[in-house]
Amino acid sequence: MKRRAPSQIQAILSPFFVGAVSDDGEQRMFCPVCEDPDDSRSPSASVNLGKGEWNCLKGNHGGSVLTLVSSLRGGSAPAASAVPKKTTPKAPIKHKPMENQDRPQQWHDNLMHPGSAERLAYLTDVRGFTIESIKRWLLGWDGQRYTFPVRPSFSPYINTRRYLPGGSPKTLNLPGHGTNILYPLEALRGNTLPVLLVEGEPDVVLANQVLAGEFVALTGTGGAPNPPKDLTPLSGREVFIVYDADDAGRAGAEKILPLLLAVGANARILDIARFEIAE
Repeated sequence: MKRRAPSQIQAILSPFFVGAVSDDGEQRMFCPVCEDPDDSRSPSASVNLGKGEWNCLKGNHGGSVLTLVSSLRGGSAPAASAVPKKTTPKAPIKHKPMENQDRPQQWHDNLMHPGSAERLAYLTDVRGFTIESIKRWLLGWDGQRYTFPVRPSFSPYINTRRYLPGGSPKTLNLPGHGTNILYPLEALRGNTLPVLLVEGEPDVVLANQVLAGEFVALTGTGGAPNPPKDLTPLSGREVFIVYDADDAGRAGAEKILPLLLAVGANARILDIARFEIAE
C-alpha cells in the first residue's frame, strides 16, 4: 500500500474533524463509516495521526488510518464489517430509577395545593420562578425540601434532586438519583443558540426562563467539582461556563473548560463576579 504524507492524510480527513487536537495527539471526528458530518450531532470517533490509528465507539470499528484514507480516496468509506475492531465500546451509563415513579408528580401536586401557598410563594416571590416554569419543570415539595425532577435522555425513568428552602450546604439526592449527566438535553434540540452551563437545577430552570430565545441553559447533575461524563452533546456549540462565584465554582469551571474544548465546544468561562448586579 502506498504510504501517504501526514499533510495529505489530514487534508482527506479534515471534513470529519471536530475541535482541536489534544495534548496526546487525539483528534475527535465524525466517523467516516457510520456518521454524516452534516446530519450527526455528536462525533463518535477519534484519530491519532501520529500513531496512524482511528476508532469509533458508536460502531465499534477502527484500525489503520492508511486503510481508512485509501478507502475514502477511492470514493467510499470502508464497510464497517471490513474494518478490524480495535476497542470495546464503553459500558452503557447505569441509571437506577426511583422506586416510585409517581412521586415527582405527587410532590408537584403538593406544591400547587392551596395549603402550600407559602412554599409556592418562596419560589415565585423570592427565587423569581414563574408558575409556568414551575409547571414545565414539575417542581415540587416533598414535605421537607423542594424537588427538581431529572429525566436522563438515555432513560425512561425519572430521578430527583432536593433542595432546602433558602439554600443548603448539601444538596440531597434521593436514592436512585443516578449518574452525572448534562441536564436538560432537550433544551438543545431544534436550535443553535449559545449555551449557558450553570451550577445546579434551580439555576438552570431560572436561566431557561429568563433567557429563552437568547440562550439555552444546562447544568451538570454532579455539581461543579464533578463534570458530566458525556459532554459530546455540546460539540460545536458556543458554551459560556457560569458557575457560582466561589472557590468551588471557580475550580469547577477551570476543570470542565478543557474537557469542553476537547469535545469541540467553543467554550469560555464567564466570571460573573466582575459584573455589578443591582439588588
